[in-house]
Amino acid sequence: MHRTVAQRFGSLNSAGQLSSWSTGLGLGRTGTLNLMIHLRGHRRDFDNWARLTGDPSWSWEGVLPYFKNYEDYEIPGDNVNHGYGGDLRVEAPDWIGRARDFVEAGREMGYPNVDLNAPFAEGFDIIRYPIKRGVRQSPYKAFLEPIRTRSSVRIVKYAHVNKILFRNGNIAYGVEYDRHGRTFVAEARRSNSERRNCFHTQNFDVEWRWSEITFARI
Repeated sequence: MHRTVAQRFGSLNSAGQLSSWSTGLGLGRTGTLNLMIHLRGHRRDFDNWARLTGDPSWSWEGVLPYFKNYEDYEIPGDNVNHGYGGDLRVEAPDWIGRARDFVEAGREMGYPNVDLNAPFAEGFDIIRYPIKRGVRQSPYKAFLEPIRTRSSVRIVKYAHVNKILFRNGNIAYGVEYDRHGRTFVAEARRSNSERRNCFHTQNFDVEWRWSEITFARI
């Protein structure tokens, strides 16, 4: 569990206006918990991160190909903003209660029905979730379970990562981590992708999907 700093405009029902954020410790991390609404975030936030970092790859246009690559979106026809045939199915649940009435009420107030996972200004929509064949699809189920038996994948659980290792300034090539009282280094020889907790990078199961990894004890 993590606590945010005091919020100026949010968490008005919480003591000190502090929000509590849960964090998962299993494979798939926090994606194994709770309901898992699928919301990418607002385009302006991504563009602002690109401005702050000076790195255009953080912009909406920069991250959009990655969103589309993993996605199997339920509503066909929007190849600009959505992906089809990816590992993560995104759809509305079978039962949505009064959701359509809620969207229609917003329309009566002058707010359009928008796609909350595409660029929009403001509006209402039915929330989408990672659901496949009627069953909640966690990140572990979507991405890790299908490949965990590959010879190129090694899952190291109960590991506490001390730091991500960089070379040439900003090129990550591995991690240093502790496990059962010993310290190790995992290095990537080729392209890599990392799955980590965005709140506390030190506490997570090492779930490297790197094609070739060398392990060395320090």
